[in-house]
Amino acid sequence: MSGTALQKLAFVLLFLLQMGAALGWLGGL
Repeated sequence: MSGTALQKLAFVLLFLLQMGAALGWLGGL
């Protein structure tokens, strides 16, 4: 089941992207 590892990686990347967007938005205030 190598799909689980890929799912976890995609989830982490999505989470980091969300965090980066939130931080960028806060910094733009």
